[in-house]
Amino acid sequence: RVLNYCLQVWLKWQRDNEDNDDNEKAEKLPLIVPVVFYQGKEPWLYPRQFADLVEGTAAEKGWTPRFEHLLIDQTELSPEAVEGDPVARLAQVAMMAITRDAPDELLDHTARLMAEVSPGGNVEVLARHVEYMLAAARSQERREAFAAALRRHLPGRGGELMNYVEQIEARGELKGRQAGIEQERRLLRRLAERKFGAEAAPRLSDLLGRVADSERLAQVGEWIIECATEAELLARLRNGNS
Repeated sequence: RVLNYCLQVWLKWQRDNEDNDDNEKAEKLPLIVPVVFYQGKEPWLYPRQFADLVEGTAAEKGWTPRFEHLLIDQTELSPEAVEGDPVARLAQVAMMAITRDAPDELLDHTARLMAEVSPGGNVEVLARHVEYMLAAARSQERREAFAAALRRHLPGRGGELMNYVEQIEARGELKGRQAGIEQERRLLRRLAERKFGAEAAPRLSDLLGRVADSERLAQVGEWIIECATEAELLARLRNGNS
């Protein structure tokens, strides 16, 4: 998987530099240092060398790509022992909180680190960490415990971050609902096309575009079944939208 991530970066770089006139600079791919932060419940026991995942003898593996990633195994590391600047420590401790099923003290430590980052930190960067914690929480109880810790360690700003994240989540839910409604409209157009012919779909599109909730769209589906003609269906839709 790590090798695939690297390949995707290199392929994108290659596409972006196909028309680059600075040939000397574009001759070699950019360097990537692959690092895996591991925080599972058991120590890391998986191969780090790609060739170890390929069957065959050592001699036969001479044609296998040479690739190995660095490993930072934090299985038994305490959050207090995590090193680095506040943002780097925050990212690592946030992952710990999720993979270790977040006891209250770990959630509290994550919130304390956010408070440490907060004075000069970009609200959007902090909000993304909050969003990650809330999305990965395994229960509403965990979400509420983290929200309480955040408000405790960031008085005033903790509530601001929660509101910001709630707005992000609300936009995502709205986008998801809109995508679902559009999918329902497409299905109804196909059903009408099958029953009344290909000419029905474009005439139906404008009227369906005015229906903005799933309950009404379900009713349109019933009308498609009940109506004997396209004209009858369009009449019901026009009356329903008026």
